[in-house]
Amino acid sequence: MFLSLPEQQFKKEDPLSFHFEFAEGSLTRMVGNGVVRWTRRGAIDGLSPGCGVEFTYLDDASRALFVRMIAGTKARPFIPKG
Repeated sequence: MFLSLPEQQFKKEDPLSFHFEFAEGSLTRMVGNGVVRWTRRGAIDGLSPGCGVEFTYLDDASRALFVRMIAGTKARPFIPKG
């Protein structure tokens, strides 16, 4: 997942925990752990600063909601250059 962070402070391979609550959509919450796989410190070519996070764990409820949300899509892993 991409996290848009105006003041990106993470480094590649940093572990992190997250708990997101969403106001709308079928994915209402996401709780888990991940690892930072790439970072973008500043805006480049109109892309905001942030980092790419690989999920290493999603709690049972988050996993079920996430799988239901992406079922039937052509979602695939992507790590951009740069």
